[in-house]
Amino acid sequence: MEQLAPILAHPDNSVLLEEWFAANPESVSKWRHWFEVGKLMWREFAQNKWALTEWIPSLLVQSESSRPVWPRKLYFDLGVRVSPVEILLIKELSQVQDVEVLMPDPAWASAFSSTMHPYRLLDERPDTERPKASLSQLSTFSSHPRYRRFSTHLAEIKEATSRIRGWLDEGVAPSKIAVVTPDMEVYGASLRLYLDVEGVPLQKSGAEPLHSHPDIARWLAEIRIKINRFNRKDLELHLFQDAAADHIPYSEFRRLFGRFYDAGDVARWPELEKKLSIKEGVRCSQKEFLDWSLRLCPNKADLEKVAMLVAEFSRDGSLDLSLSAEVWAGMLEDLAARVNLNPVQNDSEGIYI
Repeated sequence: MEQLAPILAHPDNSVLLEEWFAANPESVSKWRHWFEVGKLMWREFAQNKWALTEWIPSLLVQSESSRPVWPRKLYFDLGVRVSPVEILLIKELSQVQDVEVLMPDPAWASAFSSTMHPYRLLDERPDTERPKASLSQLSTFSSHPRYRRFSTHLAEIKEATSRIRGWLDEGVAPSKIAVVTPDMEVYGASLRLYLDVEGVPLQKSGAEPLHSHPDIARWLAEIRIKINRFNRKDLELHLFQDAAADHIPYSEFRRLFGRFYDAGDVARWPELEKKLSIKEGVRCSQKEFLDWSLRLCPNKADLEKVAMLVAEFSRDGSLDLSLSAEVWAGMLEDLAARVNLNPVQNDSEGIYI
């Protein structure tokens, strides 16, 4: 659906695709069935006015469709990692909406000019009859923001911890510091572990699911790899989470798996494919699944967190029920997303995360 969304969202999708099929007859057998199924599903979603987050760009780029209008000015602060697609979507919204874009101006911008290139799209082919997205230079802000880019989430967490420790050593009050991310579930548990080691007081900003804990995330990733349901993030955790992991430079990992479409892409590294010993279609009881999956726990894992998840998983008493390993793994993942970590002590004078 995500691949076909730009076509399905177009009001003349059938005409467009029939023209494409006529020009590419070899693609009919591969795509016509999925297109027809996609149309039926899209119609159901449209009638209920539903849309997945992944479909939003496809909906917004349809010039024939009506645009949502908010009764206030919209501000966009996307930093230096903005993509051309995001900028083009902002331009589309600016045709019917008052929009302001906060454009960063880092000191190193002249040395890496391509990084800032998407912002130049805002000034291309300006339409004088419609409001145009305006630019506000962040360099005028008194806080003087700094922008840095890291290869992994763990590298970001280590840098954030180091920066916080530096500010505290300089006398900055913890309550004056906040860590803000687009998705705290990804960073929260790991960040707390590093801050706890530094003795940094914390203000709790909400419950965190068990799957945000790095040991649980790594365990689930190892299970998905073994049953051939993994993605690029799972593979990255497998290779780089432990110091004794397979020795491969991160640059080589990015070269091989920069574009990762499905588990079959691991064949780009035959030695790794052979070592992973992937098995599919295995049926087992819940007890057998637990016996097998617990052997995949990472070294020095927090067994208290693992036991918490296993206890919830075993609570229904269906230890002898036989299902596919994929189904058991899905149930375990669902529980890890719903079970919250034990609340940590909240310090009203601590940093906010």
